[in-house]
Amino acid sequence: MENIEQKYLETIYRQQLPVTIFLTCNIRLTGQIKGVDDQGVLIDHEGRLQFVYKHAISTVSAGSALKDFEFDK
Repeated sequence: MENIEQKYLETIYRQQLPVTIFLTCNIRLTGQIKGVDDQGVLIDHEGRLQFVYKHAISTVSAGSALKDFEFDK
């Protein structure tokens, strides 16, 4: 079974889309994803790289529509 979270983040990363990430502590980060692994996301936020652990993320929103995003159940 595929991991929809990982596939979604990797698709945003590959398509170099702008992204908004909301953290569980109500902080909003906007920028571009520079890397994704099983533990977290590296985001360029206001010209600075920040590593955010996935357990701290509440919501991820792509800045535009994803192209060719399909999820196999």
